Amino acid sequence: GTGSGGGFGGAGGSSVDCSTLAFESYINSPKSLELAKLTVGTILHVSLYDTQGIQVVGLFNNGNIVGGLVEQNVRITKCLVEGFEFIATVREINGAAVKVFVAPKG
Repeated sequence: GTGSGGGFGGAGGSSVDCSTLAFESYINSPKSLELAKLTVGTILHVSLYDTQGIQVVGLFNNGNIVGGLVEQNVRITKCLVEGFEFIATVREINGAAVKVFVAPKG
């Protein structure tokens, strides 16, 4: 027998595989001045920053804050703290509703 014991899970159960964490989300609390500069396909940098003493996941375009991410917040924060880098690609712009696809940089 070959005995390839597949299966997922592993120790901890709630561990996050940062290298495969990818999801669609909408930009939260968007800054209208920065939104005006976005086009479909724009690549935004995902980074942690402090606002009023709270660490949040921000989306940046050329160093300027565009808005935040709330989707998968706990998981992506953990990955960013561990040193993983993510980018968010603008998929759709509908007024202030901007859909992005977040994935590991690489």
